[in-house]
Formats: sequence, C-alpha cells, structure tokens
Amino acid sequence: MESRAYINGEFVNGKKRYPIISPINLKEFSSAVALTKKEIDVAFAAARESQKLWKKYSREERIEFVSEFANKLSEKKEEIAEVMLYEIGKPLEDSIVEIQRTVELISETIYSYHNQLIEHVSGSTIGAQDKMITIIREPLGVVLAISPFNYPVNLALAKIIPAIISGNSVVFKPATNGSLTAYLIAQIFDEIKLPKGVFNLVTGKGSEIGDYLTQHKEPDAITYTGSTKIGLAISKNSMLQSVILEMGGKDAALLLEDVVVSEVVSGIIKGAFSFSGQRCTAIKRVFVPKAIKKEFELEMKRAVAEIPIGDPVVNKVVVGPVIDLRTAKFQKKLIDDATTKGAKILIGGKINKNMVEPTVLVNVTPEMKIAKEEQFGPVLPIIYYTSLEEAIEEINDSEYGLQASIYTRDYEKALKISEEIEVGSVNINCPPSRGPDQLPFTGVKHSGFGVQGIKYSIESMTRPKNLVIFKKKNSSLFKKKK
Repeated sequence: MESRAYINGEFVNGKKRYPIISPINLKEFSSAVALTKKEIDVAFAAARESQKLWKKYSREERIEFVSEFANKLSEKKEEIAEVMLYEIGKPLEDSIVEIQRTVELISETIYSYHNQLIEHVSGSTIGAQDKMITIIREPLGVVLAISPFNYPVNLALAKIIPAIISGNSVVFKPATNGSLTAYLIAQIFDEIKLPKGVFNLVTGKGSEIGDYLTQHKEPDAITYTGSTKIGLAISKNSMLQSVILEMGGKDAALLLEDVVVSEVVSGIIKGAFSFSGQRCTAIKRVFVPKAIKKEFELEMKRAVAEIPIGDPVVNKVVVGPVIDLRTAKFQKKLIDDATTKGAKILIGGKINKNMVEPTVLVNVTPEMKIAKEEQFGPVLPIIYYTSLEEAIEEINDSEYGLQASIYTRDYEKALKISEEIEVGSVNINCPPSRGPDQLPFTGVKHSGFGVQGIKYSIESMTRPKNLVIFKKKNSSLFKKKK
C-alpha cells in the first residue's frame, strides 16, 4: 500500500514520491507523495473555499459527520494498527489502544461541543442591566495541523476533530513515518463523504515543504506537535495566526526519602521506557536522594532487566527499535558523553542499528548532555541529590517545562513541592501522562504555547463573538408588527 495525498475531495498521486522506512527492519515499507508548492496552494485554496460553506452547516450536521467518522475509525482499528506497527514500530496492542482512545476522545469532543459554544450573560451582570448578551464562538477559518510520528492517530485527530466540528477546514501535514496512517484517516473522511475541501492531507518531507506550509498566508491557525526547534521557528515566522505549540519535554521524576523504592520503580519504568521512551511525556530524568541510592540501584537494575525488548512484530515488547538510525546514534552520543564525564552505565548501553537497549545511567551530573537535552529514547539518567532545594533548583534549570512526577507518602509535602516546580502538570505517585483528555494539556518555557485538551482545543480553534441586545423599557424596536 502506498500513501496518497488528499486535496479537495480527491486522492493525489503526485509526480514525485519519497520512501517511508520501517523501523522494524530499516527497509522501505511504503512511499508517500512529495507535493509541490503549487499543489499545496491548491490544498489551501480548497480549504478556504470549503470553509465558507462548512461553517454554515448546523451543529447537528457537523456532529453527524464526526460521529460517523468515529464509528468507521473503530471498525478499522485492526487494519490501521497493523500499518502503525510497521510504519512507526508501535506494538499492535498499543496501537489498538491508541485508536480506541481516540474514538473515545472524539465522543468526548462531541459532548463538549454540545455544551460549549453558547454562553448567556444575565441582566444582573455589572454593565448588562439593560442588555441581553449572548456570547457565541465562531470558527477561525483554515487550520494547519502538523503532527509527529509517535501518535499518528491520536495526536492527529486531537487537532483535526475539534477544528472540523467547530466549523473550520483543515490542511493536515503528518510526519514522514505517519503518512500512510494519515492516508487511512483520509480514506475514512472520503468514505463518509465529508464535503470536499474540509479535510486536506498534504505530504512531503518537512525539510522541503515545512517552511512553505507554516509561512503560507492562508492558515488562520497553526496547531503543531513536534520538536522545540521547529516549534520556535513556527512561532517566530507566524503572522497573525493563532498558534498552538506542543513541543519538547525533559520530564523529571522526583523521589523523596520516605518512598518504598520497590513500589515506585514500576511507575518509573513505565514512564521512562514505554514505546522506547519516544513520548513527549516520558520520564527523562530521575532525581533520587543519596540516602536511598544503593536500594534504588538494586531495584532499578532488577526491574529494567525484566523489560520485554525486541521485535514488536513477533513479541509483546515495551522497548523495540527506535524510529530511525539518527535517533539511535543520538542515544549513543548522549551515553558516550555521560560516561566520558564520569557517569556509570547501571544496565544496558548496547546499540545494534536502531535497537537501543533500555539503559540506565547513574551518577549523572548537570554538565552532562543527558541531564539537559531531550533524549526521546530508552536512556534514563539518574541524578542523586543531598537537599530537596538542590533537586528542585536543578529540575527547574531547564528550557523545558511540560510535566513532572513526585513520589512520596507525604501528600502535603508533595503539594507544596508541586507549587515550586515549573511545569504544566505535576503527577503525584504516578508517571506523567497525556490524559485524561478532558484536562488542559499545556507546558511552560520551551515545552509549549497555548492549551490543548478537548474543551481547550475547541476554544483555541474558535473566537468569541458578543451578541448584545438593548432592552430599553417600552422600546418598540423589537415589538412584532401588527
């Protein structure tokens, strides 16, 4: 199966294609269309024209399309999951869970949309005694949605569905490894006969068309998930568009001395190594009191040794191949830098092509790259601390601020610490997580700009409009004509 673009209700083969390399065997799995700038212009023009009509559809009509899409997505989850397995190396079971979670997200989006778009301001409100005010929300127009490889269904549709249900049209650019999954999403929109131009799929290498897309004059909003470097470039180059950026993270897990080490290690393992650590919310550094160093290392070594690793096609694994050779080489670079500067490999460290063993580095210090840079892979640095103030200071000494976890039996202390940590979310006695989807998902510093999450995504893709009716006593303005 080969990916195709989807513009104005038609599938486009294009004259030029580029390979999609499977992380499973580093061989060409499929190919995608490398669209020209002219074809991208056509996609934006189609989105602009279609949106003028789409916004006039009733709420009920738009909800009906979205509901049918969710049903079709659920029906095709095994087929799509099979593609995800080979396209991004995500185990089949995990891929199905991602799709099913997305179906639930769509259902919750419909519910939220039902209750969100109209707000009444009563006459008792200050300044509104003689007025009746209704605040409605209108679509922004054309939304450019850009998603990463690691959640090709969930992160894509978490942008697309709130945009479409609110009356916007969408131009969607997936990651290279994710283009075939995106094609299957486009097929569903085609099957439900979504009006032409409301959803458009554009594909191509980011290095070739990324700037052209994000600097195009047509988008009224850009919603992006990916690297901080590209996200900051989008922010810098954007005109007057609404911009929502979900970027990198260096999520810390902070252990206090009162923890039962054997009980918290499983959460750290899950948070750090699920899907080979290729998640923005993965635990990417752990702060441990020196007083429990020996016990912690024993438990971590035992637990990491039990992590299922290997080929996700033939085994149920937690750590499989990372997305490409470049990512694997980056892990090696970080390991080598740390060990050269005095860190020790507690377990792991072996790399074969793009298969990186789950690796734990101990005695990591701030000057090591692994202490600061986002690894996006299965390499976990352990940083030992003497004072809690020292640990909090080091956690905050980061360009990132997505999430953090605190492990302790003292909830009052955890709540106090949570106020000091500079992140969008703090998790107490559990690893970072993207959900539940009803929550605001946001980061500070270079981890993000704007807010996502069902309600918040709808708000970010709409604008408020006030309808103010003057209620002057005895006015004949609104009296019915006889």
